[in-house]
Amino acid sequence: MKKLIWGILFIFVLFTQVNAYASIEIVGYVYDENNEPLDNVKVSTSDNYKVYKTYTSSIGFYSLYLRLQKYTLKYEKSGYQNQTKEIDLTTVSGYYAYQVERVTLVKLPSTPTPSSTPTPSSTPTQTQIDITGTWEGYFKSNLGYTEVTMEIEQDNGTFSGSLEATSGGYGSLSGKISGKSLKFSVYSEAEDCTGTFTGKGKLSRNGNIISFSLSGSDCEGKQRGSGKMYFQE
Repeated sequence: MKKLIWGILFIFVLFTQVNAYASIEIVGYVYDENNEPLDNVKVSTSDNYKVYKTYTSSIGFYSLYLRLQKYTLKYEKSGYQNQTKEIDLTTVSGYYAYQVERVTLVKLPSTPTPSSTPTPSSTPTQTQIDITGTWEGYFKSNLGYTEVTMEIEQDNGTFSGSLEATSGGYGSLSGKISGKSLKFSVYSEAEDCTGTFTGKGKLSRNGNIISFSLSGSDCEGKQRGSGKMYFQE
């Protein structure tokens, strides 16, 4: 009888441990009010182990691998109202992806700006966009894919800051900005893997997305690739 009880307890503990580390893929789509797919929407959540995040594709699709727990998914895109959705993965079974209900983001109302009529003698000037703040995105090179977070401070036509990658790399950057064009250098400062990279980028029309290309080398060898950064705050 004692052996039976200990056997049941062992199986229960083993099942609990396995279930705690099991994971499943969740998939879903994000649309706007006009039933059009939304790209570059940040989808994020977290548990006691880590923070999970990804961005929607050009068709509004996203996927994440999560543990079998309860989560609150957060959907964020500049110019749209944030959304949250609760999901419960504790009762999920099988090997199929978990389908999250479709999410619709509502566009924020635009704030009208007072118009001004230039005098005949005035010369129109290009307004310099300020990129100071936190940026999150990704870099995809010949050596792989990594997510990146940057903190940037701008002083007129120059900027500098720090960066950190989920691959473990970190360092600093500095560069120049003219209109919507950027030229910059990145210095990898990881203890055993220093390196230097140069790049150029272009700001989107509203100034909240940077599309860039980057090349250089560090301890892992020569790298060349591209990526996108999305303004957070």
